[in-house]
Amino acid sequence: MIVGYENDHLGWFKLAHEQKLNARYGFVDIYLTPIFLQTGGALLDRAVVFGYQPLSSDFVDRLNESFPRPERANLQGAALAYNAVYALSSALVCCPIDEAECVVEFLKKEPPPQTLLGFQGFGKEPAYPVQLSIFKGQQLSAIASK
Repeated sequence: MIVGYENDHLGWFKLAHEQKLNARYGFVDIYLTPIFLQTGGALLDRAVVFGYQPLSSDFVDRLNESFPRPERANLQGAALAYNAVYALSSALVCCPIDEAECVVEFLKKEPPPQTLLGFQGFGKEPAYPVQLSIFKGQQLSAIASK
């Protein structure tokens, strides 16, 4: 199954290739579904991808075990949800009942251990490091991380 954005982006890559455009293009790594990668092939060479740090193989294995259709799973979305629920539940365990300010202050501190994607805490908003990668020879290689 190919959803809308995959077709749109693959269409753009095909058109750029057919027109011999020497454009630089980039996209968020959430588009890197197995179908997108398989169908895109060499068309993706030189594309720059940005996104979160890689997930641990342990988390991916546990998720695939729980939901056996990985081609339909958004692993990063699952990791973001995991981080939010894990951080909030940690705050609720440490704070007295009905103490919302305690929860807010707890979430501003260092993130609890065992969070994913390099989660750095909430502060004013959730903070994650960004990783840049580039396709070369149909392989994705990290070029920078911040």
